[in-house]
Amino acid sequence: MKKFAYLLFVLLATVFNVTCVAAENDFVEIECSDSKFMFKVLDESAHTCELVRFTLQNTYAPVIPASVKIRNVDYSVISIGDRAFLQSFIEKITLPPTIEHIGKFAFYSTNIQELYLPKSVKTIDEFSLERGSYRVDKNNRHFSSENGVLYNKKKTELIYVPNNTTGKFVVPKSVVTLGTGAFDNCSKITEIVLPKSLKIIRPCCFNACKGLKGIKLPNSLDSIFYDAFRYCDFNEIDIPESVRYIDSKSFSCKVNVSRDNEKYSSVDGLLYTKDMTTLLNAPIDIEGEIVLPEGLQKIEEGVFQNCEKLTKITFPKTLKTIGKNSFNWCKNLKEVVIPASVDSIGYWAFDCNMVVDNQNKSYYSEDGVLYNKDKTKIVRFPSSRQGEFSIPNTVIDIENCCFRESKLSSIIIPNSVKTMGYQAFGTCKIDTLTIPNSVEYIGNSAFSFCTHIKNLIIPESVKKIDNGAFVCCYGMKTIEIQNPSVLIGESAFRSCMALEKLVLPKGLKREEIWELRDRAQILYK
Repeated sequence: MKKFAYLLFVLLATVFNVTCVAAENDFVEIECSDSKFMFKVLDESAHTCELVRFTLQNTYAPVIPASVKIRNVDYSVISIGDRAFLQSFIEKITLPPTIEHIGKFAFYSTNIQELYLPKSVKTIDEFSLERGSYRVDKNNRHFSSENGVLYNKKKTELIYVPNNTTGKFVVPKSVVTLGTGAFDNCSKITEIVLPKSLKIIRPCCFNACKGLKGIKLPNSLDSIFYDAFRYCDFNEIDIPESVRYIDSKSFSCKVNVSRDNEKYSSVDGLLYTKDMTTLLNAPIDIEGEIVLPEGLQKIEEGVFQNCEKLTKITFPKTLKTIGKNSFNWCKNLKEVVIPASVDSIGYWAFDCNMVVDNQNKSYYSEDGVLYNKDKTKIVRFPSSRQGEFSIPNTVIDIENCCFRESKLSSIIIPNSVKTMGYQAFGTCKIDTLTIPNSVEYIGNSAFSFCTHIKNLIIPESVKKIDNGAFVCCYGMKTIEIQNPSVLIGESAFRSCMALEKLVLPKGLKREEIWELRDRAQILYK
C-alpha cells in the first residue's frame, strides 16, 4: 500500500502542472493543496526553476510539483534551495523525479524520518538533513544508501549518518573521505572505527559526538578540516605522522602530534605549525593564565573560542595576526593587551576590554574599545558593557560583529557612518534604532536577532540591504523603507513575526520584500 501511495504521488507530481502568476523578477508563489511554495526561475532557455521557500504550511507531508507554469510556460522544478524547509514541522516530503539538486540546510531541523532520493538527484549540499535517514533509488548514478547512511555511488565518501545511530559504527573499508557534518551531533554513537583507507575528514564531521570516549586516527590520514572534532567530550587525540593539513579550531581537546610529523607540533596540548610560528588549536578546558611563546606570529581563527576558564593571555612581541573569533565567549577573560607588532585583527576576536600598545601603527583603543589607528573604523566593542554608547563622529565603517551580543540598551550612530558590516549589531539588546541618512550599506545579518527593536526607518541613503540583515527581529512592528531603488537581499526580513505595518516608497517592487507581504499592512508614500 505504501509503495502504491508513493507511486501515486510521483505520478501526480509528474503530470500535474500548478498554474500561477509570475512576479516581475520571476519569484513565483504557488498554492498547492494545503501548502504554499515560493519558486524562482533558474534558466529561461531551459525552462527550469528552484523551490526557494516553503511559505505556508498546513500539512505535515507536502508534495513538491515536478513543474509549474510561469507566464503560461511549463518550468521543471530541478532544485530545492538553501534553507527551503528549514525549521518547518514537516514529517514527510515527496520529491518529484525532476529534482537534481538539494541545497544547504534544505530539510534541516524538520521532523522528516526518511528522505527518499529519486534517481534524478545529482548533488546534495552539506547539512541538508539533520535527524532522518536516507533511502536512495537504486538507479541513482551519484548516490547510494545503506541502513539510512548516505554515501556517494562508489562508497568512497561517507556523506551522512542519521544522528539517532547508536553504539559502535564501523566505517566501510572503501571510504576515503568523511563528508562535511557526516557524524554531526551523533551523540549516541560510543565508538567509531576508521579504515586504513581514510585520507580526508571534512568540516564538522564529528562535531558534538559527545558519546565518543576517544578515536584512533589511521596513519593514512592526510587532511583534517575545521570543527572536525569540535565539542567532543574526549580529553585528547593523537595526530599521526601522515597528516599534512589541519584547519584551525578542529578540536576541543588536547592535541598530541607525532614527533615524526613534518608539518605540525604540539606543546602542552596546544597545536602549532612545525616552526611554532602559527597557533592552530587550544583545548577548550584550558584554564588560568597562558603565556604564548616568543616567535609566534599568528593565532588562527577560533583558537581560544569558548575557553571559559581562561583568565589571562600574554601575547609575544613577535605576534602579527589575531584571527577572527579567536577569544570570543571567553567569559572570564576581562582584558587583553595588544602589542605594537600586531597589524591584523579578525572580526569578533574578543569580548573583553582591549588595550592597544601606543606604538601600534594599525590599531588604537579608547576606554576598552578597539578602533583602527585613525578612528575611521570601529572594530570591536566589549560585549558585557551596559548602558548607552555614542559612536565617535570620525567613524565611517562599523566593522563585522563590532557590537555582536552587546548588552548596551542604546547605541547612537553618527551621520558620518556609511557602512554596517556583517552582524555588526547581531543579537544586540538595543531597543531603539536610528539609522542616519548617511548609511549606504547594511551588511549581511547586520541586525539579526535584535529582538527588542520595535520600529525601524531605513533612510533614502541606503543603497543595499544585504541577506538576512534584519532576520529574526521578532519584536519588530513597523518598517519604513524610503529608497525605491534599494537592493534587498535574500531573507532580509525573514521571521519578523510581529510585523504589523510596512511603509514602502512608490516604485519599490513588492517582490523585493515578498517574505513580508502576507504578514503586514502595506502602505505607500
